[in-house]
Amino acid sequence: LGIIFAYVDSGKSSFGVQTATHVLNQMKLKESSDLVVYAGNEEAAPRIMLRMLQSAFRKTREEVITEHKIISSSLDSIGWNNLRLFDNVTSVDVLEYLLSTYHPTILILDQGTKVSLNQASLEGVREIQGLFNFYREKAKEYQCSIISLAQAVGEAENKKWLKLSDVYGSRVSLQG
Repeated sequence: LGIIFAYVDSGKSSFGVQTATHVLNQMKLKESSDLVVYAGNEEAAPRIMLRMLQSAFRKTREEVITEHKIISSSLDSIGWNNLRLFDNVTSVDVLEYLLSTYHPTILILDQGTKVSLNQASLEGVREIQGLFNFYREKAKEYQCSIISLAQAVGEAENKKWLKLSDVYGSRVSLQG
């Protein structure tokens, strides 16, 4: 289980996208049939897909759009058939479904703190601890690496070491 959190607009989603494309490339080199699941709950899947294509092919947005036929014919060469991409992953029930259905080797969860734990008794930092405990349990149960990306509160800017309390309550309106 990996938890990556940083201040708004610092490149968390870009890191997740780059990680996914790198892992896919490595799987292709090893001729692996393992799956990568990218589960987001902030950006729509088509936008994430565009960002992944930009990362995988090292192209600008405009180049990806204008060269879509060439890129489409090259997707298998970079292991794209090993990717499952989802948006609106907002509850642990949906996450559990993805894990049980696809059995990924790695699951990248963009904005993991925005997933609902479905436990009304937990609030604040305890809810986030509950979420991360859930992620840890599921990583063990499904023998899968889970990377959760999260946004830190504004007060966390310029801190060297962040705590869970630096994640709770992050409601910055400007998203990266």
